[in-house]
Amino acid sequence: MQAVIATSIYELTKDSSMESIVTSVATARNREWVHRLDAIHCLGRFKTDTAAKVLSELTEDPDYLVSYNAKIAGGKPK
Repeated sequence: MQAVIATSIYELTKDSSMESIVTSVATARNREWVHRLDAIHCLGRFKTDTAAKVLSELTEDPDYLVSYNAKIAGGKPK
């Protein structure tokens, strides 16, 4: 939920600091996978080089669902 709210704030205000919040949720291995997946798809909405880099790195995550969703959010083929 934190990532969704941060993404909404970014879309309304263009506050670039929201990207770091979403990134921290997407990359946190101690979070439940469902929260990470939400954050991954939110991160894909930022369309920045930083977001693209994080999504690319997440495609190598050992958790299959995280890896797969990072590919989808990053616009890479399945």
